[in-house]
Amino acid sequence: MSGHTSLVWSVAISPDGRRGLSGGHDDTLRLWDLSTGSCLRTMSGHTDVVSSVAISPDGRRGLSGSADCTLRLWDLSTGSCLRTMSGHTSEVNSVAISPDGQRGLSGGGYGDHTLRLWDLSTGSCLWTISGRADAVFSVTISPDGRRGLSGSDDGTVRLWDLSTGSCLRTMSGHAGWVNSVAISPDGRQGLSGGEDHRLQLWDLYPSPWPFIGAVALTAAFTVFCVAWKIRARRKIHREGAKGP
Repeated sequence: MSGHTSLVWSVAISPDGRRGLSGGHDDTLRLWDLSTGSCLRTMSGHTDVVSSVAISPDGRRGLSGSADCTLRLWDLSTGSCLRTMSGHTSEVNSVAISPDGQRGLSGGGYGDHTLRLWDLSTGSCLWTISGRADAVFSVTISPDGRRGLSGSDDGTVRLWDLSTGSCLRTMSGHAGWVNSVAISPDGRQGLSGGEDHRLQLWDLYPSPWPFIGAVALTAAFTVFCVAWKIRARRKIHREGAKGP
């Protein structure tokens, strides 16, 4: 599928598997018909790289994060921007939408170092975790909507209570930045991929130990993206020859 005029930074697939959403270095989002490969619409509004995209559980809305420091919520049926959310002081590296479609989670890059939770119906920021010394590269939300998982350039994976913004657990094991994180369908395990060519499988609710790095796999190159294949209970990762 061609259409972006520069690098494609992020993609998401709708829950029904019929549509794809992409964000690019050309500052645009594009919605695709996956059965034909045709571009259904192009969405403009960001003034810098669109670094992350997500699709709501009902498939009707898209959320984007950009190097212009903003998040935007989109109506995918019309391509119109419903609202713009500001607060990050540097690039927004990653965004995620809660299972009920009501909240968005975002991670900020160098110069910002924050994690933010948003009310998507109003565009207001519900809480901000600041004071971190490292950029947040990836965020995701658990299937029950209660927990968030983040990966950072300090090599850690962190589990968050989304009702309070408190950090429940910090998991160390990567030897470089963590590019991507995912949570299993039952919400009990986390998967991370990093610059160190490793995938780490984590037990998010161990007892009595603070964490268990259950499995560590080594890939040939930097791991840029990980995902959980729900039905087959398998993990998927994408590799690249060099870091971002």
